[in-house]
Amino acid sequence: MANEVAKKANASLALFGDDAKGFDNMTQDDLALPFVRILGQLSPQVTMGDAKYIESAKPGMIYNTVTSELYDGKKVSRLFLVTTKRLS
Repeated sequence: MANEVAKKANASLALFGDDAKGFDNMTQDDLALPFVRILGQLSPQVTMGDAKYIESAKPGMIYNTVTSELYDGKKVSRLFLVTTKRLS
């Protein structure tokens, strides 16, 4: 019959083919995009009692969201700000 749907034996989606070795142990943390934030007075990393509080964090410092590293805001020489414009 002309209207029958053919069934495929293996319907799994392979993004990298069968030769994609080395991706076995990847997790969501490995794919996280790093963001840097300038900490302010009300940032969770600065606010005592907050779950994200970091003892050495102070307003004006720069915080990496993936590695949780802090950088002195006065010693950072260049910071590139990127903005996007939503087309609607």
